[in-house]
Amino acid sequence: MKKFFSSIIMIIVALTMTTMVTGCSSSHDDSSEIVNPTTRQWLESATAPAWAVNWYGNTAKPTWNEPNTEDYENWMIIMVQIPDELKPFASADDQMSVFIDDVCRVVSSPAVDSYLPEENQDNDKFLLKIHGNEAADEDKDITLQYYNAKLSQLFVLTKPQTTYTQDIHFVSELVYGVSELFCPDILGGCVSYPVKSDVYVKIPEDVNPKAGDFVAAFVGDECRGVSLVAENSANIRVYGRQEGETVTFKYYSQTQGICSFSNTVTLTKEINIINVQLQ
Repeated sequence: MKKFFSSIIMIIVALTMTTMVTGCSSSHDDSSEIVNPTTRQWLESATAPAWAVNWYGNTAKPTWNEPNTEDYENWMIIMVQIPDELKPFASADDQMSVFIDDVCRVVSSPAVDSYLPEENQDNDKFLLKIHGNEAADEDKDITLQYYNAKLSQLFVLTKPQTTYTQDIHFVSELVYGVSELFCPDILGGCVSYPVKSDVYVKIPEDVNPKAGDFVAAFVGDECRGVSLVAENSANIRVYGRQEGETVTFKYYSQTQGICSFSNTVTLTKEINIINVQLQ
């Protein structure tokens, strides 16, 4: 009888140990099979999307009054070039002006190249002789205004900047932009987009960014900014029509197509620089 019970106990222990070992082995196998990768949905695109900010407005042509040059003793000359984004819309009907202390000091049409016929003019530069009575050692902030007739759009810049971010003031007998390029941030003064933010985005590694790819910012279905990718990042100037707009992001890959990101940004006038790690 004792041998019988001893045998029963040994069988029970053996079965228990087998179950425990099998259970641990099964649990380990299940955990190794659980994979949860980030799946990104790509929409195939045979051609690059034509993402671009809509610069069209509904502003009537301003009635700027040219100054009486006899009222002023001093002058300053600047040559202004409009940005590449606006060159396709440039025309001889465009105008540019400069105001100092809310007084118009010059009104100008596009500069004319005397070697080209009228139909071949670029209309993308303005030669401005700004008049003033300020002393030679006195510099005054200026407000530059540009009206694009085809777009019905007005751009207003206070203290316009050079390419090197140096503010331009009225300085008597200064000549600027003739022997060097002066292309101020005219787009930043677009009256249709009073809210502007510079958004620095980091591109996820799984996107595998390449030169020639680009990323764009959207409010709804409307593109509000686009930038080429440099390595794994991009700087996008985002243009807002009002505070509180929600911005989303899309990416174009030359090899994979178009994908969207889950990140959103809310535009405010107080925040000018935003850093975003796209997901």
